[in-house]
Amino acid sequence: MNDNLGKLVDNYRFRKNLNFRELAELCGYSNTDKWATRICNFVREGSGDDEMIQKLILVLGINESEVREANLKDLKNWEDWLEEPVPMQLILELLPGVYQSVRIPDNLQDEQKTI
Repeated sequence: MNDNLGKLVDNYRFRKNLNFRELAELCGYSNTDKWATRICNFVREGSGDDEMIQKLILVLGINESEVREANLKDLKNWEDWLEEPVPMQLILELLPGVYQSVRIPDNLQDEQKTI
């Protein structure tokens, strides 16, 4: 979940008027189509390997403090997501490939917390 970092990379890419293939080439990747797709996925979904992200930051000349700030925002978003309650449910397999979700009543969940 690197949404803020992905947006930061995309802003710098846009300012330098680079498309994803050109950016992949500047990063030194020979298979530019493959890496352009990976860079695009990182920008849109926030997922990518560390080596690629480091190359993007260096090639685009992104300020270290901006990277740190984006990482802190992403960490905060992730920690907030971890704290969201998830309603308990039971998944029953009725037949192979046929499932039914049954929500567990709130009062039963409360009893489990006290044990």
